[in-house]
Amino acid sequence: ESNELLLNAINEKEKMPKDVKTADNTTEMNKITIYDIPDEELRKLREKAEKYDDLMKQLIMLETEVKKQDEEIRLLNDKLNERKYDCGAVAVLRDKLMAKEKVIEQQVVFYLLFTYC
Repeated sequence: ESNELLLNAINEKEKMPKDVKTADNTTEMNKITIYDIPDEELRKLREKAEKYDDLMKQLIMLETEVKKQDEEIRLLNDKLNERKYDCGAVAVLRDKLMAKEKVIEQQVVFYLLFTYC
């Protein structure tokens, strides 16, 4: 916002006639008072303000990209945790099936022993 005010003040200064000055040798415009800055300095300030605006746009784009990447990482972590849970559940089911299989085998052995003995 202050950047825009500075640019507006610079543009207004360039548009104003050179003889519009106050008693303390400042130029007044839109509630902003700027000192009688040489044109070369104003040009440098404008360039810096434009570079600042460009860098701020780049920063905003990078922040947006970082937020997207953070969300993607969170989703991938969620999927990984689901997979770990699924693998654990499969292991539990496998163990239960193996235990049931052993029980059935023992029952078959006992049945055969009692039937044929």
